[in-house]
Amino acid sequence: MTEEEWLSIGDLRKHVEQVVAMKQLRKLRLFSVACCLQLEPWIGEPQLLEAINRAEKLADGALSESTIEKWYQKVIRLQRDAVRKHGRQWTAQVAVFKYVRFVCLPSRYSEFSDCWWGLVRPIPLFGEEFTQRGPALAHQLLVDIFGNPFRPVAFDPAWRTSATVGVAQQMYDARDFAAMPILADALQDAGCETADILQHCRDEKQVHVRGCWVVDLVLNKS
Repeated sequence: MTEEEWLSIGDLRKHVEQVVAMKQLRKLRLFSVACCLQLEPWIGEPQLLEAINRAEKLADGALSESTIEKWYQKVIRLQRDAVRKHGRQWTAQVAVFKYVRFVCLPSRYSEFSDCWWGLVRPIPLFGEEFTQRGPALAHQLLVDIFGNPFRPVAFDPAWRTSATVGVAQQMYDARDFAAMPILADALQDAGCETADILQHCRDEKQVHVRGCWVVDLVLNKS
């Protein structure tokens, strides 16, 4: 894959293969969580949201691998119950179970790109509007979490001041990234003039989620 291909939507399968090859499982897990949360309007089973929450905890080291395996099996059982309830009719409400299964995927399967590719493959069940904007949204999530793999950014530890870390941690904890422009200002005050970092923070069209590469750099997460 080339840098030009990465920066355009194109064939998202190539993007997924690229990030799987990077072997950054935490970021892959958070990417899967972000993808699934876009489907929340179709998630009618509360335990699915809890499964997504558990997967997020696993990504940040707050949950064991054995526990996520139990949730993976639980989602499979819930899916079977839903299929029986809906008379095997494949609806959006049933399809979301498959996506949550990917989120709870045991780490030993992390190198199988087809598992992650399923998260960004649009299906008409979610409606025309979502199907049309889904690929662009998935691409934004990829760029937010993995940045530009073809242009690594050096981060000076001196930029981790009480101000930058405070803003970044508050956004991360609240899952509210509206203060990204404020983070950019704080980084500049700390001496950061790296265009890629500042532009990512100030891009009004960019979606930000847990795993955002700039926030991760500030919080020293990998």
